[in-house]
Amino acid sequence: MFPLFETIYQSTTEYENQEMSMNEKIKLCEQMQEINQNGHDYVFAIIQQYYNIIEKEKTNYNIYAYSPKQLKKGLKYNTSFLPSRLLYMLQKFLTLHIKKQKEDSQRNLFPFHPV
Repeated sequence: MFPLFETIYQSTTEYENQEMSMNEKIKLCEQMQEINQNGHDYVFAIIQQYYNIIEKEKTNYNIYAYSPKQLKKGLKYNTSFLPSRLLYMLQKFLTLHIKKQKEDSQRNLFPFHPV
């Protein structure tokens, strides 16, 4: 496991059997629109890692986990096909990543120039 995955996985144990509401799924999809390419790469890595570690034993192995739709710019996942805990893991990651993006953009607005 890579450290980001392990941290998010450990912090979502209480969501193991909790279903995500439709409103939460909609917000999750909206958050996906806010992240940069680096964030999308991490989302893909989290989904693949979850599948490889947690789900692989339960289903027929597929190179792309959870039947994504192939688009010109990448893959699109249907939240209905993703396990609940994985959705909560993604929610946690997206919240943290968006916060970091905002902090980075604020930092870039006021660059430090030593005198």
